[in-house]
Amino acid sequence: MDKRIEVFDAISNDDAIVFYSNKEPRRYCIGTTTDTGNVSVKWKEISSNVIAPKETIYEKIKNIIPRLAKIAIKVPIIVLVISIIGKCFNIDNLSNNQLTLFISIVIAVISLIFYSVMCLFEFRIAVKSCTYSTKSKHAAEHKTVNILEKKQRLPKDIDEIKETTRFHRDCGTQEDKISYEDYAKEILKALSYLLFSFIVLIIGERIEILLVTFLFCIIAIRGLLYALLLEHFTFMVSILFQIATTTKNPEESDLKLAYCLAQEWMKEEYPEYFQEN
Repeated sequence: MDKRIEVFDAISNDDAIVFYSNKEPRRYCIGTTTDTGNVSVKWKEISSNVIAPKETIYEKIKNIIPRLAKIAIKVPIIVLVISIIGKCFNIDNLSNNQLTLFISIVIAVISLIFYSVMCLFEFRIAVKSCTYSTKSKHAAEHKTVNILEKKQRLPKDIDEIKETTRFHRDCGTQEDKISYEDYAKEILKALSYLLFSFIVLIIGERIEILLVTFLFCIIAIRGLLYALLLEHFTFMVSILFQIATTTKNPEESDLKLAYCLAQEWMKEEYPEYFQEN
């Protein structure tokens, strides 16, 4: 079949697991466990009258700091450009290569430490704010979605869900607060500035080599780091937060809930696959 199974959106909380419809009009399939232990699965319409919560002062400050850091991390390049201009026009005050390198390396290291600390800070918040019930349902959700998307079928049974990985490449639990890719990009930027600074330190004072190296750094080094590492690094950051928001051994009742929810969702979204099972 040409049509592949994809779960575009899914969420979990203390009370339920939700799979969203991929079709228009958008709906969602919600699964809950009743007080008697039975599973209840229903389709509901998505309300358009949802009011977003107001941003707290803490959240505003927390959002401003990374923006300032993004500006600060550009300082090494600005300083190096000033140094190059100084060398081109023989302006001694602007062409102190050792001072330039020192400033560049210090700022790059500070930026690298800052984004690493911010990432760990967000991780700590995620650990504290996520209850065990949510972690268990979130893990069951991921395990079930992994089978749907990787094996292109419904899970055979709850045991198969239990044995599947809880980590999913496109987890979006923290995406309303941070971007995994943004963190990965800023850390790789800091690494590229460090690499560039050390290259300049090695090649010495020759202006033509310095200019070529500068252009090479902008075009090649960062591009190479992004091409080789960005996707994997982003996934590593995502894994860090999934460790905080899932559990290795979800409850049996949550595995059953995810299994029943997947069946109802598949019946509506991909009936051709559902019939095959």
